[in-house]
Amino acid sequence: DAIIEAQKRGKIVAIASGRSISGIRRTAANIALEEFGGYVIAYNGTTVVNCKTGECIYNQMIATEMIAPVYEAAKEAKVGILVYHDQQKELLSGNGVDKYIEADAKACEITIRETTHFVQDINFPINKFLLTGEPEYMREVEKKMQEKFGDRLNVFRSDPFYVELLPKFVDKGVAVEKLMKHLDIKKDKVICIGDSYNDLPMLRRVGLGVAMGNAQMEVKEAADFITDSNDEDGIVKVIKKFMTEKKEETE
Repeated sequence: DAIIEAQKRGKIVAIASGRSISGIRRTAANIALEEFGGYVIAYNGTTVVNCKTGECIYNQMIATEMIAPVYEAAKEAKVGILVYHDQQKELLSGNGVDKYIEADAKACEITIRETTHFVQDINFPINKFLLTGEPEYMREVEKKMQEKFGDRLNVFRSDPFYVELLPKFVDKGVAVEKLMKHLDIKKDKVICIGDSYNDLPMLRRVGLGVAMGNAQMEVKEAADFITDSNDEDGIVKVIKKFMTEKKEETE
């Protein structure tokens, strides 16, 4: 309700997520982004879409020639690998299905299509690769993938059990900058709220970077303000503190 009320007062709201557009749709509907012309930033920053008009104002894709080498590296590392096919509302899994892939599919409300012909079956544009595995091992995987592909892709852990590979120089922070430019809003008029590693770039690029109370410690250390956890309505606290009628300069 607080987010909807903020939009009624003319504030622009965007959801920035590592999920596919399909995976963000329910949350976007719950806070009426389509009604008020809000935005979704999907795939950890590769895509920015206006929920009301459907206009895509920013979109970056993985180069086709990267599919085979990344797949081979994932097989060598013995980790899960997936890509999203948004039009089919499915994810394509190329090295088995683990509990982390199952959790991602459930969160995104999409189906899993497991294949033994991963490279050949990717006959559609993709925005990112997601690698999955046990948290203590994925730190090592992140380092290996950065060594192999860091000159061509943006490689980072978005959660302890996920390593993501995006087009080079693309992340949530870049996407937020593209949206600010599109809307002609200066960074000191923007608040970003996050809780995980993939939120760090956007928290550092705006006027006020806020960490949720349940955020990773590194995120809290980078934030300008720490709010309550998700379970304690931390976002509502931010809206009341920084986006009340007395703070109308915040977009």
